[in-house]
Amino acid sequence: MGAGRRPGNRGSESGHVWRQFVRGEKTEAVAGDLRVTSRSVRRWRRMWEKGGADALRSKGRPRWSG
Repeated sequence: MGAGRRPGNRGSESGHVWRQFVRGEKTEAVAGDLRVTSRSVRRWRRMWEKGGADALRSKGRPRWSG
C-alpha cells in the first residue's frame, strides 16, 4: 500500500469507509477491516469530517508531464 493512498482508489472502498465512520467504528477496527494502517484511517477520517464522503473519492491518477 503506497503512501498517499485514498480510500476511493479501490472500488467502493470509500463508501465502505464513510459508512464505518457514520456507525462510529473505531479507527483500529476500520484499519483491520481494510488491511491498512491506523494512520491512514485517521487521515481519511479527518478528510471525511471536513468534506464528507466526497472528500474520500479518488481524484484520479496524477498526471506527469515530461
